[in-house]
Amino acid sequence: GSVRPERWLRIFRKGGSLAPDSWLKVRRNNHIDLFVNGRLREKNIISHIPSTRIVESYLYGQIHYNDLDDDQDRFTSSREGVVPDDPKFKQLLKTLDEDIMSKIINEWDIFRCENRDDGDPENDRISKKRRKSQELYNEITGDYTQFGKGTTNAQKDKVLLWINSLKDDASFNYESYGECFVAENLMRTYIEDQKLELCRRVKEDAEKWKKAEQNNLRAGHLNIPIRSNSSDLSYASMDALTLNIEKPGDLSLNQDAKEFKPIRDALAHTSRLTEEAKIKLTSVFNNIKFRLIKLLQEKP
Repeated sequence: GSVRPERWLRIFRKGGSLAPDSWLKVRRNNHIDLFVNGRLREKNIISHIPSTRIVESYLYGQIHYNDLDDDQDRFTSSREGVVPDDPKFKQLLKTLDEDIMSKIINEWDIFRCENRDDGDPENDRISKKRRKSQELYNEITGDYTQFGKGTTNAQKDKVLLWINSLKDDASFNYESYGECFVAENLMRTYIEDQKLELCRRVKEDAEKWKKAEQNNLRAGHLNIPIRSNSSDLSYASMDALTLNIEKPGDLSLNQDAKEFKPIRDALAHTSRLTEEAKIKLTSVFNNIKFRLIKLLQEKP
């Protein structure tokens, strides 16, 4: 009598990944059919639940629900369908939509991500930025998973384990570095646009890092230009840039930038951050970001 979601549907896996049904040997059309006491009563029951989720193209199978076969005639005159407004059928659809499909959609997304495939872009269990970062990581590390014929399974497993162990940290770093890149360069553009006089700290940063860059260029025997913009601003760190933006006596943004800098520097040097550092970086940067957005909107 009761609806048991866990007994109805499964996500099919082949070769360690969640494959579309066209890749599987056992297949039907992209349908989930309803059977009542062994008889097909409704083809493609999912069509009664309007949705455009990509997951649905990966689902097929059968639902067996015998409670529809009772003293009340719930089937159409052709006997090939269920009366759409039948209360018990509507309750079945409601359970399928709200309980079962949501569970399957979430599990499908988790399994896809675990297998280095793109998941469900509409699933909000992780942020859109983090999802894109994970997809980028999968693309970048794909070259490292193209093993030669002589590579043993043990070595493949070891390399894949290493790659997978980096995924969460790498995804966080991609997103965080992107945020930092945009924020710092918007600050530089804002200072140039407002024609603000460069403060002493910016000039000191520029002098220090220009010398370091020249030494590195000589050591590397490089004669090509490195930066597309070699102005003093391009060498200034965020905490120096905030000094050039904020008014004297109002240095709260600069204080945030000081807290941000040591973690930002570790991030820029491809270090893996502790969970405490990730939390601190996110918290401090969000404050910087919101203040910068407000500043840019006040003075376009």
